Amino acid sequence: MLAPGWKRSVQTKGSGEEAIVQKITWSGGKVPTGEDSAFHFLASPNSSKTYDFEVRQTYSDGSIVDWSGPETSDTPAPTVQAKSSFGGSSSILAIVALVVAGVALVVAIVGVATGSGKRALA
Repeated sequence: MLAPGWKRSVQTKGSGEEAIVQKITWSGGKVPTGEDSAFHFLASPNSSKTYDFEVRQTYSDGSIVDWSGPETSDTPAPTVQAKSSFGGSSSILAIVALVVAGVALVVAIVGVATGSGKRALA
């Protein structure tokens, strides 16, 4: 949900689940001097890495600040560090899932073979 007065324009490449956001522009709103505004969006990264964002902030007097510098500059670029939710790569997660599935299959076979799966019919 956008704050009153703000509009959002999104430019993408591709469509549907495969769409890649190229640019988001928030415009029309105002932020009082000395205050901050938060601009939110939800995205799924392609890989675990650090993503840098190029930000151009336009003021009511027409001046523009490019927030694209290094972390130590007066105008650092915002960054997001994307990490795997399990701390590893998806191939490790796939291996763990296969091992758990294999153990479950062995337990099920042992249960059937020992007859512990027999029940009286009601």
